[in-house]
Amino acid sequence: MCAGGVAYGKATYGHKKGRRDDGGPHRVLYRCRRRARVEERTIEEMMQAFLNSLNAEHTRKTYVTPLRHFEAFLAERGIHVSRDPVTVLNVDHAIDFVPWLRHVRFPDPDQPAKATLQLYLTAIYRFYRSLLKR
Repeated sequence: MCAGGVAYGKATYGHKKGRRDDGGPHRVLYRCRRRARVEERTIEEMMQAFLNSLNAEHTRKTYVTPLRHFEAFLAERGIHVSRDPVTVLNVDHAIDFVPWLRHVRFPDPDQPAKATLQLYLTAIYRFYRSLLKR
């Protein structure tokens, strides 16, 4: 069974390479193994993989700052991106990141600018989306 108990892909029978013990094709088993390896990687490794996956150099450079702020946010909550696995992240971290930016990181009511905040949220959203795709 896959990590998290989720099977990926559509089951097709008569696969030339055979089937898993539960009857599913090897194609599904391969994707499950790949997912297990991702879960063992650290948050920092996955952040770097996300940045490397971006096509535009400008976007890559722009997203570094929001990810560093997210790293500082996680550190305040006892999560160390260099050693903790990516599985410790959950949606609550992304949600709590917004008030932290507005009230802790930028205590000035005029900071950050609306466009900056939107950029930060987009970067975190795309990072989380990349985690789900792996």
